Amino acid sequence: MVILEFFTEVDFQTLIDWNNDLSERFLFQWAGHEFEYPLTKEQLEKYLDGANRPDGNRFIYRVIDSNSRRVIGHLQISGRDQDHGSAQITRVLVGEQSDRGKGYGRQIIHAACQLIFDQWGMHRASLRVFDFNRAAISCYEKAGFQMEALFREARKMNGQYFDLCEMSLLDHEWCALKY
Repeated sequence: MVILEFFTEVDFQTLIDWNNDLSERFLFQWAGHEFEYPLTKEQLEKYLDGANRPDGNRFIYRVIDSNSRRVIGHLQISGRDQDHGSAQITRVLVGEQSDRGKGYGRQIIHAACQLIFDQWGMHRASLRVFDFNRAAISCYEKAGFQMEALFREARKMNGQYFDLCEMSLLDHEWCALKY
């Protein structure tokens, strides 16, 4: 089981270490164009600015394993729109390679859906994922998300274009999954 707590300056170094030990492509894969490689404290200060306000539309979390109390991941929920009843799950990350493939991703998505549907009363949750990220797509499908669209060559990195998939889950689908 995972717990979501607001991401703070205390979490900067952990996120930097997870990303800078890997590659520019890895950072791009989970964060898009939000950050530049290598990830820095200054970028994270800017990222955190204005987030996590009760009346806001962008919430950034550290993900904690409830048993070990160890930070194992990162999550952002953005675009919270009360008028249209929607929110977007973004920047989902299980940080350590050794923690991947253990079900944490699905738990993170479940915790995000609890916020979006059960606490905020939204109608729709969506997310976008690169089409080459088969593990993430499988995780999202297992969590109940359905493929909606493919945006061909929607993102560019180092002169190469990548396709982006949009997936979503509706409140009544979420309710059916909970029982």
